[in-house]
Amino acid sequence: MIAGVAASEHGTSASVSRFLVTTAMGLAFSSSLWTAAGQLAPWEVPIPAQGDCKEGHMPKGCFTGDLRGLNWQAYLEVICRPEVPRELARDVVLQAMAHFNASSAAACPSGFAISMLALFGCGASEFEDQVVRFKPDGSSRFLIVAWDIKTGRAKLDWWSVTLPARIALEPPLPSWSWPGIFQRIKSAQDLSTLLELPASKRCDTEALEEVGCGGNEAAAELLQLFCARCTSGMATASTPSGLPCLYSKDLLDDINKLLEDARLVGKMTRHTCNHALLATFISLNGRASLVPPETDSKVYRLPWRAGRPMLVMQTSFKQVAQNPDNLFAFNVPMMSLSPFPFHTAMLRSARPKNTRPQSLYQALLETASLALARRGIGHVVLPGDASVGLWPEGSWRPSAQLSSFFVGADLRGAVAKLTSSLLEDLALALGGLWRLVPVSPGLWQFGEEPYRFAPGRGVPFRVQCPECVYLSLYFYVRDEAKQSILPLAPWTPCRIPWRRVFPAAAAKSSPLSSSTQLPLAADSAWLRMAERPPIVDATAVSGDITGSGEQHDSIARLRPQRTTCAQARAKFLHRGSDLGAALPELFWEAENPPESHLLNPAFDLSEGVHDDMGFYDLMRQREDSENVGLHSFSDKIEFKTRLVSEGIPIPRIYYMSNDSPDVLSVLQSLGNMDFVAKPTHLAATSFVYVMKDGRNLVSGQVTSVEEVAAGLRDSWQDMHVDDWATESTRPGIVVEELIDPPSRGGKPGSTPDELKCQTFFGRLFFCEWTFVQNMTSGKEGSEHFDAAHEKGDRARPSLGHKLCGIPNFASKGYVFRDGSCFDCAEPVPLPSHEAWRELVRVVEHAAAGTDHIRIDVFVTLEGKVVVNEANISFLKISKFPPQLVEEMRRRWLDGYLALRA
Repeated sequence: MIAGVAASEHGTSASVSRFLVTTAMGLAFSSSLWTAAGQLAPWEVPIPAQGDCKEGHMPKGCFTGDLRGLNWQAYLEVICRPEVPRELARDVVLQAMAHFNASSAAACPSGFAISMLALFGCGASEFEDQVVRFKPDGSSRFLIVAWDIKTGRAKLDWWSVTLPARIALEPPLPSWSWPGIFQRIKSAQDLSTLLELPASKRCDTEALEEVGCGGNEAAAELLQLFCARCTSGMATASTPSGLPCLYSKDLLDDINKLLEDARLVGKMTRHTCNHALLATFISLNGRASLVPPETDSKVYRLPWRAGRPMLVMQTSFKQVAQNPDNLFAFNVPMMSLSPFPFHTAMLRSARPKNTRPQSLYQALLETASLALARRGIGHVVLPGDASVGLWPEGSWRPSAQLSSFFVGADLRGAVAKLTSSLLEDLALALGGLWRLVPVSPGLWQFGEEPYRFAPGRGVPFRVQCPECVYLSLYFYVRDEAKQSILPLAPWTPCRIPWRRVFPAAAAKSSPLSSSTQLPLAADSAWLRMAERPPIVDATAVSGDITGSGEQHDSIARLRPQRTTCAQARAKFLHRGSDLGAALPELFWEAENPPESHLLNPAFDLSEGVHDDMGFYDLMRQREDSENVGLHSFSDKIEFKTRLVSEGIPIPRIYYMSNDSPDVLSVLQSLGNMDFVAKPTHLAATSFVYVMKDGRNLVSGQVTSVEEVAAGLRDSWQDMHVDDWATESTRPGIVVEELIDPPSRGGKPGSTPDELKCQTFFGRLFFCEWTFVQNMTSGKEGSEHFDAAHEKGDRARPSLGHKLCGIPNFASKGYVFRDGSCFDCAEPVPLPSHEAWRELVRVVEHAAAGTDHIRIDVFVTLEGKVVVNEANISFLKISKFPPQLVEEMRRRWLDGYLALRA
């Protein structure tokens, strides 16, 4: 039989015409229905016994769609023969496959199954183009690449179909079994039997033998690297997943070697060290260039193991390590990969878009409510969740499907102390890993571990894992008259009438849920209708907040006074920051909360802001803004002068003036000192001289002080065309100390490490860690700004771009406000967590009063921070990860919406 032919012998490729002609044996694929006497339906006509096949009827579904044109008797005559030439069998099967599509394969699973078995059995090389994924319940999904001949000419067609676990192959089909030879693929993909070792054996090299990786040198090397580069402590804020890693060259080289070995094994053979392979996949989830894995939204419960049901996920990994040939699919159990420092549960959240399981979300609500109630944490459930976005359009905001827990602010410390036990309850009831994310002093979120690296605090789930299942906890305070409550994070309405919330009513969270009752708000219908912009004070009672002194055993009170909700929140959070005195690592972000309600009028774009604007639409508004107050940031002399007066560290200034471009005497007076000389009205490193030992480090050229002075004189007539503020900044020159660059790759560095920090309403979001590798040619610099203009920016090439080129920046990763680094190859060059906090303080002080500004800081060799400059705007063609661009948009928009209260 065809299915019994060894798969190692492959036929040769055929030309397109071979799919359109009949073979020498007279096999015909008729376009008309084959019937007996023209009276019976095709499925009612028996197909006689032939070869090794018995007489029988083809199922009715095998005559649907294009299968009506397939002559089943002639087709089976070939594949039922004991011996068939491989080339003929291959051509016959491929022509038959051309009659299948997704719907007909689902209607005729037995016919499709024997065709796939036959394609493999005849050794057709085309079988390697087909993708099959076996799910934990035994069903299978095929991604098919086949020929489409119904149009009269051959063309490739792609489609997919899911087959059930059991397929009866009855006469007149061959008496083969299903999945037959594909059982080998099924076994190779099934990792549900992997041994789970206790967490105590993490990073224990001797444990490699226990998980089947003994003697595997690649796995042993990776274990050492993972434990050195991915474990807790490598980042300022560690996470349950073990991420982020530091992606050094040696780590990436070892990862690629193991992936190559796994790829060569083939899809029919089980890998010998699957713990290492899965650890490799997960380790790469901290890279910005990640092609996300994809996990079926359904999680399968298999027989119990170690006293609990085993949860298994069907996960596909595509283009692993940016290699299109690295395609893998496995049924992965939720388990620790010990001795490797990762856990597979994070893969559960790698769902296809818009497939968040509502059943898991409802179970989270019920489990979290029970866990809080058992520990005496009073809470009430309100409809909606403002954390997914405050605007009604342009943001995913299914308020009817989401709920939030409201908890009194006086209980915040109790929730923090009980976090570990709460997360254990969630893991026990729902499986997997769960984390607490303090997004802000007024908003915390409990959710499943994200599949890709996400900061441990300060960044909501919506950024790195929008498909994660999570729950938002809003802390609130109550007014003195008990008439309203004020959420300490943005919410609509921003002040809620007490009678709409209390007394809470016990009710099921969903008709489909269990008997668990949730404490629902008293008037959920009114609250759902009120949850819409603009943010309003629903009680018509605004107020100032007074703290409760040293005692926090009762909720802070509100005293009636005319003020905005944003001001009320900021004042309370500032006065109540000692709530977290016992937990400084958790609460440090509240020590100096930015007063976002104090927006400098020069940065106020509110009249032109609306909900469907993209990030670069907002940026274009900033570029076009002609408010002279912007010069306090675009004019480097004015900016640096203010920072010095406020005690913010900057490089030592040797000379700074708007009066004259003639600085030769100044430069000569420096003698052999290293220095940086640059215009204060330009950008993109135009006419910038980073001088060390007579060489300009950005260009790599030996440059005399006379040449530096001449270049600065030329810069006086130049203008940077990008945003109005920079374009209209008065010319100036600054000469300042050189911040020495670190050595890189054993060679002297070109420029110092620079952190370009994006802030929104005075609060740091992230810093891109960069340095200048070199300068492009003038031609490339001009083309870069021409391309930006074609994309919609104001940008135009300037004289400096044409003469000097533009900087070729190397990106070393993205450092979030909590100090964790996304896609870094080495630790952030700051000596301590306290040093990072100082950077945050400096940046947010410099950014105070702005809606958006980029503050650029240098890091000295001693690990100290000095502010370099501020950037009003940047180009549309900047290469940020898309999820960060989207979050920047939302923070910018939501900030304006909150200010409208």
